[in-house]
Amino acid sequence: MENRTELSIAESINNWKHQLLEKSNFTQDNINELESHLLDEIQALRKIGLNEEESFLVASKRIGTIEHLTSEFSKINRKVYLRNRILLVLKGMLAFIGFMAITELVTNTSVLIAGKLGLNNNQLNWLSIIVLTSLSITIFTIIFNKYKKEKINVSIVTNIPFLVITIIITKFLNLLSLIALTRYVTPQNFGVLRHNLNLFELSFAVLILILSTVLFYTLKKNQKLKLAE
Repeated sequence: MENRTELSIAESINNWKHQLLEKSNFTQDNINELESHLLDEIQALRKIGLNEEESFLVASKRIGTIEHLTSEFSKINRKVYLRNRILLVLKGMLAFIGFMAITELVTNTSVLIAGKLGLNNNQLNWLSIIVLTSLSITIFTIIFNKYKKEKINVSIVTNIPFLVITIIITKFLNLLSLIALTRYVTPQNFGVLRHNLNLFELSFAVLILILSTVLFYTLKKNQKLKLAE
């Protein structure tokens, strides 16, 4: 029973740290400092007779709620908060550019192969649409399943050096694929391909804008409800 309680407390502390890490107002040093204070409080409360669970609840309340800590540290870490916001936007832009570059490369390659097979304009048009749609659905399905199972590590795919290298390599391969397309695909077919890609990019950008707006106002509404409580 004692081991189970210790595991439960360790899980509670990890969940508490995870909630702090989700905020952009904290540095890693801030998290470490707050965790150290929390553990000291728990140890002191244990000495006066409280059990592990009671000690954690009381200690976390003494340190402050997540909302209170976020507000306080946002004042302390204004520059860090601004930097993290800028980095978040930058990562989003790079991820979008990278996804579009990969999508273009896959489509170019598919159409190049189809062009060599002698498909007509209508077939090439539908092929590019199917490739774009299938690729998007596949990627989002994989991400959703991993997110649902809590097995997704976004730190890898949102790492700026990784994103920049991916974009550079993909853009270079796109250049090579475009050179090959001009040799094996007619100007009319090439125009159809670019038209479909532009429509896809526009639709994808609008979708992200809508989702971001909904998410922003949902979080804002939830924050207002918490403040009202």
